[in-house]
Amino acid sequence: MMHHLLSHPQQIAAILPRYCEDGDTTVILSMEGETICADVLVRSLLNKLSHLFAIDLKELRKRASEISHGHILQPLAFGPNILLCPMKVRHPSVKRDNCTGYINAYAIQSVEAAEQDGEKPHCIVHLTNGLNLDVLLSAETVQHHLQIARLVQDSAPYQLAFHQVPEKLETRTRNIKLKPGQDIHILLEISPG
Repeated sequence: MMHHLLSHPQQIAAILPRYCEDGDTTVILSMEGETICADVLVRSLLNKLSHLFAIDLKELRKRASEISHGHILQPLAFGPNILLCPMKVRHPSVKRDNCTGYINAYAIQSVEAAEQDGEKPHCIVHLTNGLNLDVLLSAETVQHHLQIARLVQDSAPYQLAFHQVPEKLETRTRNIKLKPGQDIHILLEISPG
């Protein structure tokens, strides 16, 4: 099922770190409400998604940081219908454990403040698939993260690239003879034909 979600990433509602008896794993929630456990860390799953979209994850975060003027926990706008917002979803049991999950902004139906019982602020995020997630941030902070994520989605220059592909590309070939052990470096310039 994880392979199906990776081939249809717009079906991902959330990617959450979870502890289990085998250690740290990742839970993927689908838009239909299915729960899939993966034996990979959240970071590895994000790397797989970036490879799927042929996007440099480091550059994606850098551009989101430039738009949001933030330095950590950047929203990841992989493409239409997949806008992953970072949210603190658990307390670490060991120092340096990942506490951040990613919720697809398109899967969020509403955000509700939870009652405070002496703990730090937290809220309930209601998903369109009927599931509810406990997020260890205030409802106001979650709404702020969602606003920044939508700003990144709307402003990102890499999103515009999806709509600016020329209909016909000019191609050129050139035969090059190499000596044994000689390296070749190729610079491709693509221009509309």
